[in-house]
Amino acid sequence: KVSNQASETLTIVLIGPLGCQCADATLVVGGSGRNLNVRDGLPISVPLAPGATAELHFILDTARYREPVSRKVGSIPILFENAPPLLLEWAVDIWTPFMIEPWGLELGEVGVRERAQGRVLVQAHDDEKFGLHVDSKIEGWILKSTRLSAPGDPMLYEIHVTTPAELPEGGFSREFMFLTDLAGAPPVRFTVSGIARPDLSVSPTRILFDPARGQNVASLTFAHRAEGGLVKLLEVEDLPEGISVESLDAEPAARRSLSLRWKGAPPAETIRGKFKIRTGDAERPVIEVPWTVLHAGSTDS
Repeated sequence: KVSNQASETLTIVLIGPLGCQCADATLVVGGSGRNLNVRDGLPISVPLAPGATAELHFILDTARYREPVSRKVGSIPILFENAPPLLLEWAVDIWTPFMIEPWGLELGEVGVRERAQGRVLVQAHDDEKFGLHVDSKIEGWILKSTRLSAPGDPMLYEIHVTTPAELPEGGFSREFMFLTDLAGAPPVRFTVSGIARPDLSVSPTRILFDPARGQNVASLTFAHRAEGGLVKLLEVEDLPEGISVESLDAEPAARRSLSLRWKGAPPAETIRGKFKIRTGDAERPVIEVPWTVLHAGSTDS
C-alpha cells in the first residue's frame, strides 16, 4: 500500500520490474474507482492526491515451482515524477506438494497425422498423498494418467499425451491443467508444443556429390509419419546426365530409401540443379530435391 503524505499531488510514472512470476498485477487507487492493470516495464501516469492511497495487488504464479520454498522474497519499485522512488517488498512461503517434469513437453517436429505421443511425470514431495485421475479427450488431444508408484512409495503418476488425429501445419503450443484431490494444492499444469510438418518427409533435403574425394553416392530416406501411413510410390524424374538411380526400396513401407550415383569424372565447374520425385501422396505428390556436384578443386563441404 502507498499513501501520499505530502501536500502536493504525486504522479506514479512506472511500476516494476515486478521481479516475480506474476500472473496478474493491478494498481487500485483508493477513492477514485480506478483500477489499472500493470504491465511490466511500461510507463503509466497515475496521480495520487494528498492523503490518497493506492494498493498494488498481484497474484504470484506458483505453478512453475518444482519444490517447496520456505521463504520467497522480492521487491517491486514504484517511480514517481519529481519525487524519490519507493520499494515495496513482499515475502511468501510456497507449498508445492508435487513436482511436474517436464512442465514444457517439447515434441519437436511431428507429422500432422502422426498421433505423436509424450509423457509428463508428476512426483510427490515428501509424503504427500494425492489422487490424479486424468482420462480426457480435449479437442482431439487424448490424455490418460497412470499411477507408477507402488503402495507405500511416494506418489508418482504418468500423464500420457497423444496429439489429435490431425494438427494444423506449423507450430503449436497447448496448455493443459488438471486438479488433484489434494485440498488447497495448485493445479497440475504443463504445456505441449512442437512443429507439425507434412506427414511425408525426406532426409536430407538436398544431396551433394564430391567425386574428387570419392563421394559418388548419395542416399535419401522417405518417411510417412501418419498413423498407418506408407510411402507408396517413388518415381524419379529430371535426373541430369551423369546421375543415375543406384538402388530403390521396391515395396511400399513407412520408410523407404533411394540411392543415387554420380558416374562421371569431377566436372570442370561445380554444377547444380533439381530433380523431381513423384510420391503419389495427396499432400506432397511431388518433391523437388536440389543436387550439387563439386568440381575437383572445390573447398566446399
